[in-house]
Amino acid sequence: MRIRMPLRYASWMLRDALRSVGVIELIVIGLMTFLLINLRSAADGKGPSGVTLLAQLVTGFDWVVVMVATGGIVATDLTRGYFRTLFSEPVSPPLYYLQRWLVGAVAVGLSVPIAGIGVLVADGSFVFSGAVLVRLLLLYLLLGGLTFMLSTLLRRDWLFALLIFIVQTLIQSLSASGLGVGPTVRAIVRALPPFHLVEIGPGVPTYPGSAALFHVLVYGAVLVGIAVTVLAYRPLGTGGRE
Repeated sequence: MRIRMPLRYASWMLRDALRSVGVIELIVIGLMTFLLINLRSAADGKGPSGVTLLAQLVTGFDWVVVMVATGGIVATDLTRGYFRTLFSEPVSPPLYYLQRWLVGAVAVGLSVPIAGIGVLVADGSFVFSGAVLVRLLLLYLLLGGLTFMLSTLLRRDWLFALLIFIVQTLIQSLSASGLGVGPTVRAIVRALPPFHLVEIGPGVPTYPGSAALFHVLVYGAVLVGIAVTVLAYRPLGTGGRE
């Protein structure tokens, strides 16, 4: 396996990420800011605090930007044959895609200060929340890590990742509401990524507890580790096509 870290590609990766993720962020935050302005006007300026508004903004599109940043991250290059050109130079495929995934995290993390600007326009004050940023990046680790892993194996990585996200979130919501969930379903949910542990939720956002943080970090690291391992040992010409 070639081991050269493709740092020279980092600026291009960031540019591409901002052209996709950044545009989505600006469009969605712009629309949501417009709605917030009208809602604040209708309520005579009364309503949630700036930090709560920030959390509401980010919650409205967090999973979308994660999917945009990671969908097809490997599979697109494999199905279109781009990998032949990308790796004609001595560049490590695992390190290349790991770096690309990390750059995507930077682009997604920019959602929080951009949303802060939206709150500034709607509420008159710029706000920033470390708790919102941490929870957003942890969601990227789980959902983006899941998509990254699936992208090394499947063509429609984003679709399967989104279905898993929806199923886990739905069943977890049913369980939290007190509705009966059988032991088999509970076992399945426990095996799925713990998306519920990184939800921003209503009200003032808080940091995850130590147990939840450990669970998420370990689970996300395993997902990313599997993706890197597959890239290291599976021939690129045979992956990501089904």
